[in-house]
Amino acid sequence: MNAHIIAIFAGGLVKDTGGWRTTWLDEGDDFGVLGDRFRVLAGVYTYKQFRKENRPAALLVIGGRGHMRATPDMPAISQVMAGELETLGIAAPDITIESNSGTTFEGLLVLQKFLEAGQESVTLISNEYHLPRIQAMIECLDALSALNNVLSAGILSLCSAEQICIANDSEQWETMIADAYQSTELKKRVSLEQQGVRDILKGGYVL
Repeated sequence: MNAHIIAIFAGGLVKDTGGWRTTWLDEGDDFGVLGDRFRVLAGVYTYKQFRKENRPAALLVIGGRGHMRATPDMPAISQVMAGELETLGIAAPDITIESNSGTTFEGLLVLQKFLEAGQESVTLISNEYHLPRIQAMIECLDALSALNNVLSAGILSLCSAEQICIANDSEQWETMIADAYQSTELKKRVSLEQQGVRDILKGGYVL
């Protein structure tokens, strides 16, 4: 039996004294905050739950350098995320890195190929603000029709990183996440994502 795939979409990175790392919900880019550290944490929680249930699972981290590709010395975001997963206890052989895709759409094409190759089931993890645009792409873009079929069949599940983290440790994460979603910076990100969904639905989204 194939292992269940836990697919984590890359977000962005920041550089501090310890090198490149994923972002919290008060860090991001010109389009607003990102908070993709929660994608990493949610991947770990989900993987450990599968292991606890003696169900085979593996992680697929999707994403290259994205719109930050012109940043000097920046590694692929998926490589940094994979390193963080290992630090949090995931064995390297259970992590597959895809570092060529640069957009959400390209990442979904990668995921579609995995499913077309006969993968049994997939959990896709991203931030809650990101999921509506992912779902709109899957449901509306012809190039992702195969992905839409498996989503409709229940083979693919779209899961909020924030909700996974809260479900596993509400004391640590619930207030932090709730406060972040009230911030001006995160509201900006949510607004842009909502506009992206509207553009997709109108057929005017630029891939």
